[in-house]
Amino acid sequence: MKIIKLILGAFETNTYIVGADSKSAAVIDPASDADKILARLEKEELALTDILLTHGHFDHTAAVAGLKAAPGNENVKVRVHGDDAPMLSDKEKSFASLYPEEFVPCRADCFLEDGEVIKIGELSFSVLHTPGHSGGSVMFFCGNVIFSGDTIFECSAGRTDGWSGDPAAQRQSFALIKSLRRDFVILPGHGGQTTLNRERELNPFLR
Repeated sequence: MKIIKLILGAFETNTYIVGADSKSAAVIDPASDADKILARLEKEELALTDILLTHGHFDHTAAVAGLKAAPGNENVKVRVHGDDAPMLSDKEKSFASLYPEEFVPCRADCFLEDGEVIKIGELSFSVLHTPGHSGGSVMFFCGNVIFSGDTIFECSAGRTDGWSGDPAAQRQSFALIKSLRRDFVILPGHGGQTTLNRERELNPFLR
């Protein structure tokens, strides 16, 4: 598995390109600058098959339309949890009104479900539904890595005051995350990477 991190957009969102040995690739949370993401895919000789969205806020989805519009990407699957799908076409629900980039609506091709496994080449991405930051927030597990979006950051967590945010649901999601039986590397939607064991010890939301 090859993981490439790009920090994109006004809110410095982490976009991840995840490539399989077979050269198939997913882009997780394409935040901005579709041309930059496409150029990196070309440089790495990776073929984009899936766009995986941890949630629907615009600072994680602004480049979706640009990626889909690129030649050869007509069959790329945009995957988001159904509860966040309305954000992809709604400027207010997605926080796009706070973002300096032009709002270009997009749509999902597939709705993610809790427990679903997505195959990309020889890689498997397992979906864990973690509502709280938004109703459709999810985390993707691949090997020993969690792509956590805005569910959890290093010693912090995503806000819950946006459309479909829910502090009570967030607490339940944290209890579920805390109960995971092994350690993982966490690659969040903003900031630096951490580990689950470290967050169990230091993150006030998990403690």
